[in-house]
Amino acid sequence: YYDAVADVYRHQIALFPGARQVLDRAKAKGIRLAVVTASQEPLVNAFLSAHGLTDLFEHVITATGLPASKPDPAIYRWAVQTMQVTPTDCLAIEDSQQGVAAALGAGIPTIAFGAHWHDTIPNAAKRAKTFCLSTKILS
Repeated sequence: YYDAVADVYRHQIALFPGARQVLDRAKAKGIRLAVVTASQEPLVNAFLSAHGLTDLFEHVITATGLPASKPDPAIYRWAVQTMQVTPTDCLAIEDSQQGVAAALGAGIPTIAFGAHWHDTIPNAAKRAKTFCLSTKILS
């Protein structure tokens, strides 16, 4: 099963436009990067490897082994602890409402982005505002 799903992660899931450039620039500026995802570790590793992103991230924090997934903030709390930083030293960039809720629940400033946040989807901005007034919504 994992082999088939990992193949999808390798070949059918694309990077968001501009993501590679943003990651490269952040890394060049010395910004520490981590992936914090509700996906399982073998799938995340397949995706990162296929897109040549593995070396950009200091840590890959997955739902593997955690008792709860997003929107529970435990995964972000674990990331903060693993990176030995405070939540306010971080910035979460999320593409799902569950992820935004998890990051904000851990006290991490958050930017939400992605096509599903765009104002063409009814009430998306209203739903997003319920997470936190300081969250920035990007389309």
